[in-house]
Amino acid sequence: MTFKPRHYQERVLEGLANSKTPYTGLVGAGLGTGKTAMSVWNALNAFGDSIGEQIILIVAPVRTESGWRSHWKTLAGIDMRTLSGKKTKTALAVWDDLENNTPGVYFITWELMRSRNKEKRWDGRAKKYVFKSMAKPFYGIEFGMVIADEWHRACNHSSLNFDVARHIKARYRLALSATPAGNKPCNIWAALKFLWPNHYGGYWDFCEKFFKVEVNPWSAYGKDFSGERSPGMVRRGAPSYHEVSQAEANPELPGVIIHRVEVELSRAQRKAYDDLEQKALTFLGEYPLALSIPMELDLRLRQMTLGIPSFNEDGAVDYKEDCKSSKLDAMMDIIADLPEDEPVVVWVHSQKFIKAALYRLKKAGIKAIEVSGKSRGDFHAMINGDVRVIVAQHEAMSEGVDGLQRVCHTEIWLSQSNSLVINEQATGRLNRQGQSTAVNRFLIQATDTVDDRVLGRLQERFDKLKASGLI
Repeated sequence: MTFKPRHYQERVLEGLANSKTPYTGLVGAGLGTGKTAMSVWNALNAFGDSIGEQIILIVAPVRTESGWRSHWKTLAGIDMRTLSGKKTKTALAVWDDLENNTPGVYFITWELMRSRNKEKRWDGRAKKYVFKSMAKPFYGIEFGMVIADEWHRACNHSSLNFDVARHIKARYRLALSATPAGNKPCNIWAALKFLWPNHYGGYWDFCEKFFKVEVNPWSAYGKDFSGERSPGMVRRGAPSYHEVSQAEANPELPGVIIHRVEVELSRAQRKAYDDLEQKALTFLGEYPLALSIPMELDLRLRQMTLGIPSFNEDGAVDYKEDCKSSKLDAMMDIIADLPEDEPVVVWVHSQKFIKAALYRLKKAGIKAIEVSGKSRGDFHAMINGDVRVIVAQHEAMSEGVDGLQRVCHTEIWLSQSNSLVINEQATGRLNRQGQSTAVNRFLIQATDTVDDRVLGRLQERFDKLKASGLI
């Protein structure tokens, strides 16, 4: 099957190819607009038949890895390789190949990019040693293309993310983000400087020229910058700046855009999970957890994919607020990339696990409530603007809930209910009449776990009901 760009993607690709700096540019595209596909097509346009001879670097959030991998394979026939922090022979071999200038597409997370390419140096202004970028990140290699996904993670001009990114050598550069300036208009400088280092001068001169100056006695410099002096001037002056709105990308709205987020269990989770799956026995702290029937084993395995459980004072299986959880790590990673104050509904099958999710959200300064059979949380709190996130047990909020679709279009699924009907009802809380934009649904799945079997069972039931005309 051949995949072709949609009309708005063709517009962006033509703009990138015909700009003053071909194949280098800023793509302001949000969730569900196909910016990953556009990036791969842009690389194919830039290199043509020599794409297999290039060294291409993708810097992106960990949750996007599987999406990038599938797009490179489907659209370019290239197996993407991941630069990881693991010490296995396979992982180290990828770093060795990169150091030896072996062609390929390499993926790295923002966090690992930063940690692998920093060094302590004396900061004269701060009068102390601070972490700064190495002069030559990634062994000083000049990449054919570097693609920075979710650029807003590096929009702070004084951040280490930006410092490392700007020092990466590359023939072509691409920055992707729906909000490339983050929460401050003047922060657009970082993206522009990353893309066109010789076209733009220093941060302070840029801000003085294009943005209104405000006195701020609490700032280290006694001033701050607000909106543009002439709105739109910075965008119009950029050599290659292309925007895609969800309305343009998805004119058939409302609809649902599925984002499958694969996570690996933490080492502790994986050990407990494997012990339980293979022996039907594992230890939670000092206490053994033994299972005798398949249904109970299935239940406990699903608990393991959420986080490391423990026993409470009554001897029942429970979760601590600060339990280790790869799924909660992914949840917070997703929320960090959403616009500030964007409402989110989080779905999970276990009521006991909700307190761990709420603890993470509260720790990040995010107002959230629980909606479950054991809580008094009311979904109207989101409609009224009192909370940003609802963490809900499927059964408690899958029926009789209306109005959320008018204020929210993002949902994160930590797990599914075993009931197909309940799941179907839950999916209709945001994707319903009154929704004005596409619903972004993030399905977080733990690889090589019972999650795969649960989804398979649910899909099989759905297909049978569909064929019978019962759904």
